[in-house]
Amino acid sequence: MMIYPFTKLREMARQGLLKDSEAILSLPMTATDAMQLVESNSDELKQHLGDDAELLVSSMKAVHQRYEDLAKKQRESFSILEKAKSYISGQETTHHAEVVAYGDTYCQNELVYAVGIDQ
Repeated sequence: MMIYPFTKLREMARQGLLKDSEAILSLPMTATDAMQLVESNSDELKQHLGDDAELLVSSMKAVHQRYEDLAKKQRESFSILEKAKSYISGQETTHHAEVVAYGDTYCQNELVYAVGIDQ
């Protein structure tokens, strides 16, 4: 479900209708990065999409919240060994999703795909 609103966002960026168009089209991108870009372009989205802007924003927020909840659960479920390893290394283990590839150049005529990874 996330691919359709994000494709529309990228299409508008290609048309130069949004601020930070280059950032929207750059990959990899985390869910947090995507949400920040949507929020910073909320006025432009409303101007060009009307009522559909609210659907786009709410869809992206729902996906972002899902990943935030997943990251929280993962942090809570770390074993004592994983926590000790993280403490010793000085690096906090975090969970985040990234989109690393996005095929939407011809989104009006062809299928759109995205490749994402959970880390």
